[in-house]
Amino acid sequence: MEGRSPEPEPAPVTSGRHGWLKLAGKLVISAGLFAALAFIVDWTEVASTMRYANYWLLALAMVPLAMAIPLAAWRWRLCGHAAGLDIPLPYWIRATYSALFAGQILPAGVGADAVRIGYLLYRKAKVFQAIQSVIMDRLIGVVGMVVMMAYGLPLIWCRLPHLLQMLAVLLPLGVFAALVVLWALPRVGLLARYAGEGKRKRLIDLAFSVRASILS
Repeated sequence: MEGRSPEPEPAPVTSGRHGWLKLAGKLVISAGLFAALAFIVDWTEVASTMRYANYWLLALAMVPLAMAIPLAAWRWRLCGHAAGLDIPLPYWIRATYSALFAGQILPAGVGADAVRIGYLLYRKAKVFQAIQSVIMDRLIGVVGMVVMMAYGLPLIWCRLPHLLQMLAVLLPLGVFAALVVLWALPRVGLLARYAGEGKRKRLIDLAFSVRASILS
């Protein structure tokens, strides 16, 4: 009939097959990671250690450990917010737990950081923002560790080997030098001249962005 509006097209019927495949993939990956972790661990040594462990002290140690990961996620969220990311805190906590688990199998902290960046990219964050948030989180973590060392080292200084004493002196100096370099970046004419967009300038831009976020 004339004047009759066209009927809306029926919504496509979506099956749950995609969701089931996604869940199955996650389960397979998780099972593989657990299997790899179980293969790496020396269970004989674990059993021998647990035989002489104080279970009350272990339970007590779990309390600050359970608080540390959400606090680390909150710190990372603050770094992400400074980098321009607006993601709810539960997602940061989830990403932190996943990264720590993956870090038990992947190489050192690089693997964990790669997982964290991947989680942010999954939420449509820009690569620049993801890397910037992780770098700032790492820097703040190192600065916090140096502050704690300043309080605790005098109590055990005489018991430390000479190599550890040297590292304990060099680490704060390295952190201080890195902070000075970040502060002085705009005063380096060569870097300021080449800052901008472009593949060859991304590292310079990243350094300037980290500096701006830390000072903001």
